[in-house]
Amino acid sequence: MVIAGLTPREAVRAVEARLSAAGCPDADYDARELFRVAAGRDARLSDRVLTLGGLQLDVQGKQATLDGERLTLTAQEFALLQALMESPDAALTREQLLKTAWGYQGIGETRTVDVHVQRLRAKLGNDVISTVYRKGYCLNPTALGRLARTM
Repeated sequence: MVIAGLTPREAVRAVEARLSAAGCPDADYDARELFRVAAGRDARLSDRVLTLGGLQLDVQGKQATLDGERLTLTAQEFALLQALMESPDAALTREQLLKTAWGYQGIGETRTVDVHVQRLRAKLGNDVISTVYRKGYCLNPTALGRLARTM
């Protein structure tokens, strides 16, 4: 079953990311309502390009560029970067990132997020993704803006 171009897993992932970014607590939601929200959100997301400083993410084309130069990202790195860019003003916990970028539900402690963040830092620059003590990770718009001006 596909809803507005989204598989069920993608629809749930999109809604959970939005609810998480909005600070909504985990709760039981009506599945039809979740899919309705995700389908409506897909219409806006499918053609958009996320931009922060010199970093751009083409959601539909699954391509990322930094100051016009195409980045070679794995699908998982792209999903992680997309999750961070969709919540530019928030620090996302490892659990939130696992739900959003991996689709995992309550798997406990894992370092896979840390490993993928390290790989993204190697490709984007060490200061582009900040570690927020006792919280998680967020993008550093100051570093991205500096990259756009210096390159």
